[in-house]
Amino acid sequence: MIKILSGINRMSAGIIIRSLGLFFVYLLLSFSSVSQDSTEVSNVFTYTPSKLLKKGQIEMQLYNNVYTQTAYRDENRDKVELDTRDTYYSGLFYLLYGVSKSSRVNIGFDLNLKSVYIDSTKGSPFKVFQFKNTSYSRVALTSIGPKIKFQPIKNMANFSIQSAFLFPIAKDLESIDEFSDYPWIDYQMYTWWSQFFFDKTFGSKWQIFTEADLLFRFKTKNSNIPTHLDVPLSAFVSWFPFNKFTVYGMIQYSPRFQLEMTEFYNNEGQLEYETDPFDLISDYAQTGIGLKYQLTKNLNLEGSYTYFFTSKNGGAGSTYNLGIRIIL
Repeated sequence: MIKILSGINRMSAGIIIRSLGLFFVYLLLSFSSVSQDSTEVSNVFTYTPSKLLKKGQIEMQLYNNVYTQTAYRDENRDKVELDTRDTYYSGLFYLLYGVSKSSRVNIGFDLNLKSVYIDSTKGSPFKVFQFKNTSYSRVALTSIGPKIKFQPIKNMANFSIQSAFLFPIAKDLESIDEFSDYPWIDYQMYTWWSQFFFDKTFGSKWQIFTEADLLFRFKTKNSNIPTHLDVPLSAFVSWFPFNKFTVYGMIQYSPRFQLEMTEFYNNEGQLEYETDPFDLISDYAQTGIGLKYQLTKNLNLEGSYTYFFTSKNGGAGSTYNLGIRIIL
């Protein structure tokens, strides 16, 4: 079964990489034929994450994230170099379907594919797409769950809430027992992820989009990580030089609060430290740039790069991202 999954995942990785190359080639070739005077409103401009689908519409997206690091930051935010390159791939596929005549309720599901690859510091981060299960790499479908998106205020179409509950579907994601010889790949926890979206348009060239999340992870018997809450806060500023193309800048800050008391004892049985509920145990901040382009009436592509410029007990790496979005 693992061999079959690895084969399928290697094919998917090849499609993703080829799509990224074709995206930029198509983008360059298309600019010569894009009219700045076009009055047709594109999906890139209209369907921000705040907007809901009309009844009967379908939205599908595969969002690919590659995070890679050769250093982390400690409790004092000092950068500590590693002797390895740790790279994590997250492939989030989601589907949404419009179910209400008023365009105020969508339902769907999330499915997560993840991979990890531990390499030398000079290794390529894109080796993570080899999708192997070895002592230095692992791949798995990690979680799945239902989601709902709704517009809570009738006269505010630019404000919406999305909530998903995810169940772990692979064994020993934290590499405690059966997969102890493999690297950590994901949380063996139930996840309740709620997102609050708001956007504001200024003329035909500028948009501001903001997002606030409540991401609860609940400890299970197969997890060593305490129950905690992440609160990512994000802001995006988008500029539309052309109707079907946008460039954006983003910034995000995400603190993590532990929701249960834990105690740590040394080998001599002495209490070294304890963590109280709602203590800030870690955080990070990242910033980056990205672009979106509408290839066809139904197909949009997105590419972005971000850098983690500070953190407490967190990574000091960067991300490469590609999103493929279809609205029918």
